[in-house]
Amino acid sequence: HYQYGVVAGLSVYAVPQVVAAAFIVSNLSGQVATLVKLVRVLLLGPVILVLGVVHREERARDEIPCKDGRIVDRFSSPVIGADGRYYGRVWYFRDITAQRQAEERIRRLNLLYATLSGTNAAIVRSSSRAVLCRSVCKVIAGHGGWIGAWIGFVDPATRRIVPEAWTDSMAGPVAAMVVSVDPALPQGQGPTGIAMRSGAAYFSNDVFSDSASVPWRQFCLDCGIASAGAVPLSLGSATVGVINLYSAEKNFYTPDVQALLIELGDDVSFALQTLSHEARRHEAEAALAESEAKYRGLVEQNITGIYIIQDERFVYVNPHLAELFGYRPEELAGKEFRELVAEPDRARVEESVRKRIAGEIESIQYDFRGRRKDGSWFDVGVHGTRALFHGRRAVIGLLQDITARRKSEEQAKVYTDQLEQAMMGTIEAVSAMVELRDPYTSGHERRVGELDEAIGRELGLPEHEVKRLRISGSLHDIGKIACPAEILSKPARLTAIEFEIVKAHPQLGYDILKSVRFSWPVAQTILQHHERLDGSGYPQKLKGEEIILPARILAVADTI
Repeated sequence: HYQYGVVAGLSVYAVPQVVAAAFIVSNLSGQVATLVKLVRVLLLGPVILVLGVVHREERARDEIPCKDGRIVDRFSSPVIGADGRYYGRVWYFRDITAQRQAEERIRRLNLLYATLSGTNAAIVRSSSRAVLCRSVCKVIAGHGGWIGAWIGFVDPATRRIVPEAWTDSMAGPVAAMVVSVDPALPQGQGPTGIAMRSGAAYFSNDVFSDSASVPWRQFCLDCGIASAGAVPLSLGSATVGVINLYSAEKNFYTPDVQALLIELGDDVSFALQTLSHEARRHEAEAALAESEAKYRGLVEQNITGIYIIQDERFVYVNPHLAELFGYRPEELAGKEFRELVAEPDRARVEESVRKRIAGEIESIQYDFRGRRKDGSWFDVGVHGTRALFHGRRAVIGLLQDITARRKSEEQAKVYTDQLEQAMMGTIEAVSAMVELRDPYTSGHERRVGELDEAIGRELGLPEHEVKRLRISGSLHDIGKIACPAEILSKPARLTAIEFEIVKAHPQLGYDILKSVRFSWPVAQTILQHHERLDGSGYPQKLKGEEIILPARILAVADTI
């Protein structure tokens, strides 16, 4: 079960040698030939004599590399009898190739993870593409186990890949080489050109047997390169550059290594995208500064209050804003913005400013009560946005006195309420007229309207739709005003003809109300309130979803 090959050497006192007396192989398929060779070595008398006599009480352990690439773990110990006499030595042999390969894989992956981690740290610190590329090359040189690396970007004018950064070991070769993206040229062939054109990573685990690397074999020979990798860099959907990495080992780019390098390329590409966005943002800032200088006069004379808040204080207010609050502009410079907000609204305004400074929201529009210098309150409307001021985060906004507008809105609401009450009074009056012609159903339309409203509220409909349901319910039988009173109040069963007259009331109600411009389908609801889901209703024999929802609700309320 120990899975060792064992050779036991026992002393033979008739001759001055340690003779191999036993040869045991346990679960070591395919290794007999190797152990036989080891036995032959053990049979060399002088060597074994030294091992057995001079070092007879020592234990020894070492590793033996084999010609076929395997590694054997060798362990030996003395054989001491119960009488204390030394009888010989035992050698144990075990194939540890897989173990060493696993250890090497782990070591290599640790280096690669360190490279990936270092690259991400460099991304965070980099302020430009050049700084980023130099930092990445420095990380690769320090962690990755490569003999060299360089990063290049395509020049659209020349269609060449121009080096941006490189490790110190590649300084000379990079300065002398010319790399193209044109596949028709020798300089456009090889891993770099292929990765650039395809947008996919290319790995060559043996550059001297890879036909794609033929034009670069002298370069590889001069630099000691055995395997090469090229990982593309993208900006948006376009491939713009390549990271090139070289190793002195063949078969360096295992699937694990390839996956990590592709991830590294994705991280650098993301950083390039971020830097591009930052560059455009800086351009916008420069344009904003130019606009500020150009339109400063307009801002100073604007009839809208304009302000800039930074570090929770006003760094700029125009004269009109200062006038609204009863201050001079210089009095507000450096003043905390919360001092101009009425106490009940301060927490809400402070949270709004914080979110914009933190970048959680870009812009916002809201109202609050402002506090003048004399302590009086007035209604303020604000529209503010996140921006940069002198290179730092700030809030820039517009402010207006909306006291008059608020009063107008309140007055408009009073008028609206009065109109709604007048409309409801008219509806109730019309409903009462119908009931006068049919005393038997007195209160029916009112009750249907109330039940209609209750069902809509239970269904979770918006409040304004619930109110409309009540109005539809209160008017649903308005068409009966055209029915003869003797039919409506007849105490006996209606004849077929009389019932057909009654059944005309939905259509008559629709005809009466269709020209009234309600903001919801009142006339259509009344027309359909006697339809049924199975198509047995009237007057249009509608089925299921053909009946609008308000009419379905009204039909239930009317039936109850």
